[in-house]
Amino acid sequence: MIKSKSEEVFITFKDLNYLSDVFQKNYDAYKRTYFSMNYIKNSYVLDAYQSALDLFDKNLRLSVHILKNPGGDFDE
Repeated sequence: MIKSKSEEVFITFKDLNYLSDVFQKNYDAYKRTYFSMNYIKNSYVLDAYQSALDLFDKNLRLSVHILKNPGGDFDE
């Protein structure tokens, strides 16, 4: 991230590519996990899949938050 003299923050192309990759991988993982949950009967496995869904969702929201607020503070 580069700060200009007017304190504007820009996302570099490399950062944007990285965030795009992170978003895409988490989105694909979320979709695959969500749709495969229909075929699982074991409650322990379903709980593990739900935990994974929560993690993927958190990562997706964090990626979008960084794009909306580059260089800003955020809670993890």
